[in-house]
Amino acid sequence: AAARMSAQTVIFVDVDGVLNVGLTQGEANTLMLSLRNMALARRVQLDGRASKASKDAAESLLNLAAAPLSGEAGTLQKYMCPDHGISDLLVERLAKLLLAAG
Repeated sequence: AAARMSAQTVIFVDVDGVLNVGLTQGEANTLMLSLRNMALARRVQLDGRASKASKDAAESLLNLAAAPLSGEAGTLQKYMCPDHGISDLLVERLAKLLLAAG
């Protein structure tokens, strides 16, 4: 009898922009929608000495977080990630997709 071989599938996922939400600032800078960056954005808004560029970036990030979602309840803040840079909710959704794919 022929030996039966088990097969495993390995899937590589480029998580940047798939498992997190960010805001592009210029050519090479992305401002991640994270707990740390949201706290910093709130502090910058209150800092009278902050530069215009910093205040603009803070406002953009806060507006991004408040943006309504399409097709589901809530705002993009729902996908905010802890400081490790990956949204737990988006990881959960990817895991469900992978399980469904078999």
